[in-house]
Amino acid sequence: MNDTDHSRGIPEPITVGALSSSFLGSQHYVTMKTALVIFVLLALLGVTVGWVVWGWEQTAGTAMGFHGWLAMILGIVFTIVVGCGLMGLMFYSSRYGYDERASDLSDRNEKNNGSH
Repeated sequence: MNDTDHSRGIPEPITVGALSSSFLGSQHYVTMKTALVIFVLLALLGVTVGWVVWGWEQTAGTAMGFHGWLAMILGIVFTIVVGCGLMGLMFYSSRYGYDERASDLSDRNEKNNGSH
């Protein structure tokens, strides 16, 4: 196109590649993508809640025996112990600098490999 076409307000033709690259990088595309992800996650949450309610209603009159209570209590205690242990290891690692030393070792390896 020449300059006179721009002065008359005639738009330039848009190619498919230009359209897709400009659309994919636009804020509108990001908003649509975010809305789709939120919609899918809310749909999955709705299906899950519906399935839980259905299962709860199916087992409404069932009593849990001794072994069921024992299994549930041991599962809860074991889960809490493992969670506390992992958090303790994380704090121990952070306090005594094990995280920093791991990053320093990788830096040293890069320096040694780069100098040879």
